[in-house]
Amino acid sequence: MTKERKPNNFIIDFIGLTSSKFTVQGVCANVTASTIAIIIPDLAGYGDDFFNNHYYMQVLKNADSAGNAPEHQVKKITDYVSATGTFTTDAFGATVATGDEVLILHESVVAIGRDDSDNAFSSTNVGANRDGSLLERTEYIINMITGGAGDLRVSQSAAATVEESGLQQFTVSLMDIDSGAIPSANIDITAITQTIERSRSGGAWSAMTAPVFAKADGQVYCSYEFLAAEWQTGDMYRLTLTGVECTIGTATAYVPAMIWSNTVVETEDIKTDVEYLYAVADGGTTSPTKVLDNSILSILMTKDSGGDTSDFDNSTDSLEAQSDKLGGFSGDGGAAQDDSVKASLDLAHTDLDAIITKLATGAGVVQIATTTEDLNQAAGNYDLLTGTTQPVMLETLSFKMPAVDISGGSLTYITIQTDDVTPQVVFNSTDGALANLTSEAEISWTGVIRVNVGTKLQLTIAGGAAGTACSATVTAGYKATVAGGTLA
Repeated sequence: MTKERKPNNFIIDFIGLTSSKFTVQGVCANVTASTIAIIIPDLAGYGDDFFNNHYYMQVLKNADSAGNAPEHQVKKITDYVSATGTFTTDAFGATVATGDEVLILHESVVAIGRDDSDNAFSSTNVGANRDGSLLERTEYIINMITGGAGDLRVSQSAAATVEESGLQQFTVSLMDIDSGAIPSANIDITAITQTIERSRSGGAWSAMTAPVFAKADGQVYCSYEFLAAEWQTGDMYRLTLTGVECTIGTATAYVPAMIWSNTVVETEDIKTDVEYLYAVADGGTTSPTKVLDNSILSILMTKDSGGDTSDFDNSTDSLEAQSDKLGGFSGDGGAAQDDSVKASLDLAHTDLDAIITKLATGAGVVQIATTTEDLNQAAGNYDLLTGTTQPVMLETLSFKMPAVDISGGSLTYITIQTDDVTPQVVFNSTDGALANLTSEAEISWTGVIRVNVGTKLQLTIAGGAAGTACSATVTAGYKATVAGGTLA
């Protein structure tokens, strides 16, 4: 009969767990050395399977070759035969032989682990739980600060003031801190909610026609035009976007709600004034209900009077009386008088055109330039737009494909850049890859690039022609740095 050995050392007593066995020690008595079958008669008698899966074996001392493997290695115990004290373990790196001293460790001791490659305890299947065990809480913290959804970084474009009839792009940038821009395929906007609202004179918000958001690598974006028919100077806008999701690894990351809000600004409704003058000058027979007072018309009147504005500050004067002042003509309102009125207003046309041109191309005023280019051309560089008169700052650029399939052609990618000695790149070969040039696809860019006078924006076609007619539309948003600057 095998006598049970009662451990007399290496026993850890925890409060509330008196004499619980966390470690016991013994000496190997293998007839044949083995890496997985170790006989320890000293530790017989605990009952079959007592140590299974919850205990680990560490070789404290290699009796034949001190300091060499398997000394200090730790392996999990998978089976235990009580009668003979035979342990089955995961394989040691070298055989365990008679005389080797071993230590049996409870999993609660091994779980802390060592900072070396012999640490046998694996926590691969430990779940993240903020209220669980120490390991579960550690896993929860790791998931929160690195990996999965915790790797998502989000930023949004500035909520700028906008001009009536101006085009504004709103962008949400999405990045994985480990790999950079999140691929478009891993961005989900199928369940988004987007609203744009207007507040006029500080009143309640009212819903306007919502913009349509699209996605590209690393961004969700939309372009919205603040039409004069819906917006006016002093209005507040508020654009809200919710419901964007991203996949990072196997985790789903939820993008916070994005809100843009600012004001609509405009110094003068030039269009209304021009239409008024055109209507009169082009033979309108009905006296207009609007009479310009001390603005553009007053400036034109002053030009004819040599600088005296006193005669032109009364908007209630009849059209005939105003024409007398403008043309130095006095009469009874007959045909000759009508000719004088038209001649004066024709002059107003010319001066107004010059004023409008200056206002439209003033420094800091948002301008839009659009052109088209056929991709069914030989590989090479093609001019799109050229800086004219004064430098401008390019801020947005949209490349819109027509409804056509070019996958069967020779084209491999397109790029758009300046023709500077050191080109400023708008779209690189990755952005403009053939895979992104699908039917009605749109590639968008936002940023700041200075385009000097004479500098060109060029389209590069690589590989060859698209294989079929493909007239793509390029729309640039920019501002002149000095009044008069344009892209043409």
